[in-house]
Parts: sequence; C-alpha cells; structure tokens
Amino acid sequence: MKAAKGGGLSFFGTVTGKSLTLFLQVLVSRFYGPQYYGVFVTGLLICEITQIISGLGLQKGGMRFLAMAHDRQEYQKMPDIVTTSILFPLLFGTFTGAVLYGIAPVIAVTVLADTETINVLRQFSFAVPFLTVLRISSDLSRAFKTTKYAVMIENLIFSSLQVGFFLILHALGCGFLSVVYSFVLATIICACWMLFMVRYQILRFIVSLRIHHTSVNLPILPINSRSILAYSISLTPFGLLLIGSNSMDIIMLNILGSSSSVGEYAAAARWVMFFGMMSYSLELIFGPLMAGQLGLNRYDQVKVLYKASTRWVLFLTLPLFVFQFLSREPLMQVFGKEFLVCGPGVMGILVMGSLFTALSGSAGILLTISSYQYVELACLAGSILLNMLLNLLWIPRLGVYGAALATIVTAMLTVFTRIIMINRFLKMHPFSIHLVAPIVVTFVLVVAGLLLESFFDLNDVFQLLMAAGASCVASLSIISLGLDQNDRELCKSLVKRFTRLLPVAYVEK
Repeated sequence: MKAAKGGGLSFFGTVTGKSLTLFLQVLVSRFYGPQYYGVFVTGLLICEITQIISGLGLQKGGMRFLAMAHDRQEYQKMPDIVTTSILFPLLFGTFTGAVLYGIAPVIAVTVLADTETINVLRQFSFAVPFLTVLRISSDLSRAFKTTKYAVMIENLIFSSLQVGFFLILHALGCGFLSVVYSFVLATIICACWMLFMVRYQILRFIVSLRIHHTSVNLPILPINSRSILAYSISLTPFGLLLIGSNSMDIIMLNILGSSSSVGEYAAAARWVMFFGMMSYSLELIFGPLMAGQLGLNRYDQVKVLYKASTRWVLFLTLPLFVFQFLSREPLMQVFGKEFLVCGPGVMGILVMGSLFTALSGSAGILLTISSYQYVELACLAGSILLNMLLNLLWIPRLGVYGAALATIVTAMLTVFTRIIMINRFLKMHPFSIHLVAPIVVTFVLVVAGLLLESFFDLNDVFQLLMAAGASCVASLSIISLGLDQNDRELCKSLVKRFTRLLPVAYVEK
C-alpha cells in the first residue's frame, strides 16, 4: 500500500506538472509559431542531454547509497553521501555548461544549420549545473521513502514558476527568449529549494533516531566518495541511451529537417507524453513489488505482478488512445492552425506506437531488477541504432511522417524483443485472456470513428464529443470485461480508501 500511495502521488504530481508544461508550450507555439517552438524544444533537449552527462550517474547512485544508509540508520554517512552526490555534478555541470556555451555556434551552424539556436543554447547553458542539482537532489529526497517533496518541487512548483515567469517576461517585452529565461530562473530556485528539503529530511531523520533511541546492529558499510562514484558513473550510459531512445526522432529531424518541422512534430509528441506518464507511475508501484518477490525467489508472484502491470498499463492507455486518436485535429489546433498541416497524421502514428509500447507493461524495469540489466542496455542501444537508421532512410523521403513511422516501428520491435527476452530468461509473458475483449472493443471504436470521419465533415466540437463518448465506451468495456477478481478487489479497496479521505460532512450527505 505504501508503494501504491507513492505511485499515486507521483502520478498526480507528474500529470499536473506535465499539464502545466504543456500549457507553457502551447503558449510558446501560439505566440511564436512552429519555427521558434522547434528551436525551444531543440535547446531544451540539448540541455537535458548535457545534464545527464553532468550528473555522472549520481541521480540513481546517490539515491541508492542514501537509501541504504537510511535503512541501516547510519545517519553519520548521510552528509558525505549528499556532499559527494551534489558537489561533483555541480562542478562538472558548471564545466559542461561552459563548454556548451562555447560550442553553441558549432552545434547551431554545423549540426542544426540554424543560427537562431545559438543564443538559445547559450542561455540554456546557464541552467545545466542547477538542473543537474535539481534532478539529483529530487532522487536523494526519495531515498527517505517519500515522494512528496520531489513531487511538490520538481513537478508542481518548477512547472508553475516557468509559466509565471514566462507570462511576466513576455509582458515585459523580452520576446521569444522569455521562455528560456523562465526555465533558467525556475531551475535555479527549485534546485536550491530541493537541496534545502534534503537537508531538512536528514536532520529530521537524525532527530527521530535520537528521540526513539533506535539502532540496527549491522556492520558499517564502507561508503566513501570513491565507492559512490565508481558505482554511479557506470550508470551514465543508461541515462544517455534512454533519452537518446526517446528523442532520436527530434535529433534526426533537426539534422535532416527544419525548425518548423521539429516544432510541428514536437507538438504532436507532446500529447503522446501522457502515455509515458501512466507507464512510469505504474512502474513506481509494481517495480518495488516485483523486486521484493525476486529477492525471495517467488517467481510465481513475479509472474502475477508482471501480468497485472501489463493489464493496468493497457487499461489506462486504451481510453486515452481512443480519445486522442479520434480527436487528432482539435488537439493539434490547440497549438495553432499552423500545426494542422502534418500534425494530425503524425499524432495518429505516434499514438498507435504508444499503444504497442503499453503491451510490454513493466518489461524494462523487470529486466533491470532481475540481474539482466545488460540485456535492457542492449535493447536500448539497439533501439537507438534502429531508430537512427530508419530516420536516415525515411525523413528525406517522407519528412515528419518518416520520423513518426521510424518511432513506431522501433517501439514495436523493442517491445517484442523485451517480451521475448523475459520469456527466455524468466519463463513468463505479460498476456492474459482479460486483454482480448477491451482490445477488440477499442479496435471497433476506432474503425467506426474513422468511418464517420470519412463520410461526414465533422467539426471540432463533434469530433471531441465523439472521441469522449468512444473513450467512455472503452472504459466501460474494461470495467465489465477486462478486470479479473484481483483487479476488482483492488478497485474496491482504493474506492474505500478514497472514501475515508473525503470530508465527514460530504460522506454523511
């Protein structure tokens, strides 16, 4: 229940934060158009890649060692762990930020062929060390078995500050760079705030131990800066491969296309990010549960959890898939009429790719926690190479549609590879009979919606209503035909838990 609570809080914070981010990007696209929106997305992506390099793997490594010190109640180790996890990335982040500032003209002119990106990259370079500190300190905060501080600051406050600063700076006449300045300012404030909260959590933990006089009689772990860095630096390729796998389409469009094509493609991809949020939130729930059962060699329970995670990812994805696929044009028009040229088609392709990704459930995290992390590393590396190759072949011929097709084909092959590897090494698969009926109903709804679009000239309002109705039907099919007994019992317990949280007056009413 604790893992579910943390996963639910993370899901709420992630959805709210991403919604604010989406609102900010809609404002940017409305005010400045596809070209400048594409420039902003490109600069943000390069900043994220630089941040991962600067982090030296300490985002996960530091959390691991701090969590170990927490569970073993070795509070005297905590300041050294935090210092190592923050100081080295801060110094290296400052260096990589300076390098990015210096080579911004080379990247903009030689690689991207867009001089508009030079100033954007230079402004983003100031955020690199602070963004690195923010990401690492957020994960350090999670080592204390709570997500509330990271969710509050990294997701809610960070996104809110960006929107607020952007509106103020835009009103003051700072132009397109308002969105970059707002990102830098929000990053600096939230990085300092998050560090303060980690310090507060350590002090509160120490006080709690002294008040209750608790101790664990275990040998002291040999944790020092060298051991932390040795473990963490090896994790850096995972972060780079993950962001490379998720962003190869944007990277290749920058190289082979234009800023306008990047902007239109990125706008379509922004709607698809909600699928990833669902998968990530459920991983926070099922990942620790599967890890615990693996530690006890209870593979039958792991198999049950693996199938359950797949069902829940797919059940949350299907209604969203139906809604977004049948309302492509109205959703793309939110960004502006300039995004209606290729945006709806690109969005439809990407949404279908996200549906295939949902079929793998928690396959990636299961490979990682079951001592087959290098198989997952190979999957990520293979997906990047395949995506790059397909983009090279299809973008020159098909433009943004080629990038979308490369993404969906890569996603499908990666999913099937993970499923095959898990079946080979762990002798389990994610499928169950309960998936069939909701998938069939979803397929019928999508075909019916496409037929209505082809025979009738539907306006935006009717398309949204049709998509919402079809999404409701898909949800009802899941509730009536897709849930097994364990799923129904879990739903009942969640409803009871939610009811207990309601105000007493409302319940009595």
